[in-house]
Amino acid sequence: HQQPMEFMAACRCMFMATDPTRVLFLLSIDSTMGPLLILALVTSQLVNLIGPCQAMPTPMVFASSRSMLQEFLRVLRHLLLPRLCSLHLCQQICLRQCQRIPDIADSEGYELVYELGIPTNPNYGSSGPLYSTDTHLAVSSFNRVAYYLDLGLTHVWVSMDAFTDDSQNIGVPCLSLQCGDGVTPTVIQQIVNNVNVVSNVAGLSGSGYTGNVEFWPYNYSPGNSLSIPGASSSTFDYGDTVDLNNGSFGSMQVHVNGGGGHRGTVFAFN
Repeated sequence: HQQPMEFMAACRCMFMATDPTRVLFLLSIDSTMGPLLILALVTSQLVNLIGPCQAMPTPMVFASSRSMLQEFLRVLRHLLLPRLCSLHLCQQICLRQCQRIPDIADSEGYELVYELGIPTNPNYGSSGPLYSTDTHLAVSSFNRVAYYLDLGLTHVWVSMDAFTDDSQNIGVPCLSLQCGDGVTPTVIQQIVNNVNVVSNVAGLSGSGYTGNVEFWPYNYSPGNSLSIPGASSSTFDYGDTVDLNNGSFGSMQVHVNGGGGHRGTVFAFN
């Protein structure tokens, strides 16, 4: 609407379009991701990266109409971001916005629903997690669920057939009713199929696994309540028993138990 919005960022990736008559847009990314500025001329065809990137003064973005802004967002999603995914310097934005995480082909077609920077001492008894992204209200239906955990030097992606039809129940389980369906705390303990794992941890990756999820906000004991193959009934592992309505230790765990080279935990957030 012809009113500029100021952003502060340093340029890392600069793109140019083939049609210089189209409107100029500047996209700024939140400082928590590190400084990143994308300069693009909106058109149906994007061309080369015109680096090297340099620091730039505070830019402005102009949108001449609501429809043009909507068109820009469409082009950004379907044309610009997939190209950024191939650039190492721009992987941070890809993790948040692209439909594919760099170097993880299995992530194609997924959309980000929740994103959480895990705190040092999480306490979700009186309030829910402070998600930096929460789009579950926009999710109407889905048939697969995936999680991506990044610990800096190591990471893991795991996808599986959906174990719920409610997007509220795929987030972190907690005692606070700000989590889950808002009526009762999330408790999910079940077998999942067609599990794919991609990780830079040796021996963890594989596809077509059978797995199981253990999501609840309570304490638990080592009993193998689902009779998970290979799991112990006396040691905490990848087949335990929820102590329903007691305690607050919590479990957000995904495991694999058959169909591949690895058997055991893929990731656990307690």
